[in-house]
Amino acid sequence: MHANENDTAPKAFSVAPQSRADRAEPAGILRRGDRWVREHSLLLLVLTMISAFSWPQLAAKVFARGATFHVPGTGWTYDAPSLALSVIILAAAIRCTPADFVRVFRSKAGVANLVTVYVAVPAVTLGIAFATMSLGGADLRAICIGLVLLMIVPVATTSAVWTRSSLGSVPVALSTIAITSLVAVALVPPMLGRLAGASGLEAMSAPLLAKVRFQVVFAFAVPLLVGTSIRSLLPRVATALEPVLSILSIMVLLAFIGDTTAALRPHLTSHDHLLAIALPLTVLVNVLAFAIGYTAARLRGLSNEETIALVFGTGMRSTSTALVVAALCFPASPIVALPPILWSFTQQLLAGVLSRRILHARDRAEPVLPLTRRMVQAAKRASRPTFDDIEALLEDSLVLNPKRAPLPSHPNG
Repeated sequence: MHANENDTAPKAFSVAPQSRADRAEPAGILRRGDRWVREHSLLLLVLTMISAFSWPQLAAKVFARGATFHVPGTGWTYDAPSLALSVIILAAAIRCTPADFVRVFRSKAGVANLVTVYVAVPAVTLGIAFATMSLGGADLRAICIGLVLLMIVPVATTSAVWTRSSLGSVPVALSTIAITSLVAVALVPPMLGRLAGASGLEAMSAPLLAKVRFQVVFAFAVPLLVGTSIRSLLPRVATALEPVLSILSIMVLLAFIGDTTAALRPHLTSHDHLLAIALPLTVLVNVLAFAIGYTAARLRGLSNEETIALVFGTGMRSTSTALVVAALCFPASPIVALPPILWSFTQQLLAGVLSRRILHARDRAEPVLPLTRRMVQAAKRASRPTFDDIEALLEDSLVLNPKRAPLPSHPNG
């Protein structure tokens, strides 16, 4: 699932060159627009935050703070955060099928990913959060709750993109995204009241909290079912909708981050020490999450491809979902959203560094075969070498690199 999230993505690999006519078609324009938005999402994110922080009153109006939306034909209403969450989940779910959920439980890598995502990393995060909360102060508690909130949201959909660009196992990555999104439907609502009570922050009234829980379930479950159903029953329609929903999800994310940043300004200006506390804590937990994923993969004896998927799946979270839930559950404590905002930057920067190191390590691992005399002699022969010449080259390559595939048999027997 792609979430999306606040999630920044590397360049997608093109399957085949497009003609000028293809690029001029609406579908081609949408694909190029989607690619451009994803490639520049970090820049757009920075510009949105700077603008919202500089003009908070304007941001509150532009990003429809407090607005509600009615579901046509029903008595249900959506507030802006719930609507944003629905768009993000739908954009991610439309890339998955129910078979993705089954694939997780059949894969050793998938089980290891779920254990690290929902057991190992949350345990470490809770330890750090409780140690920090013991120092006292409502602001510290809000920062810690923001970190804990990141542990119950789905894996970021951009983890699949980083996995693909690093030559990892994309099926494992997609399956993990799909199953964590399903788990979040059941896990997030009951955790809302517990987080508020444990943090000592201002909690909602029981009727309002029940309404928020319903909105979260509705915003998660409905788009998840709709998206996976479209992908299963109408794959061509799903493929056509992907770029549109991808662009919408990023725009919704930017709007939500802008609104959250504007709401944070008065707290940061009067408590400038908060950023100095939240940033190191966020970086520490994020680095530990990536490290735990790598350690778990090695302990389970996973392949390199599965290890890559596990590392990115463990270290990257759907920060856009965390931002939405933070706004729904803690409307009077915008500082709770500070760790998810910082995590959205740190996880992409760390993913970029890891991807480069993984690819460079693979390049160094590829043996460079030295030229032998037979190779040089064969190259100096006629411009069209015979089958025997080619076979000689392959034999030399096999001797120098025994792990290569066996030689093909001669056509004449």
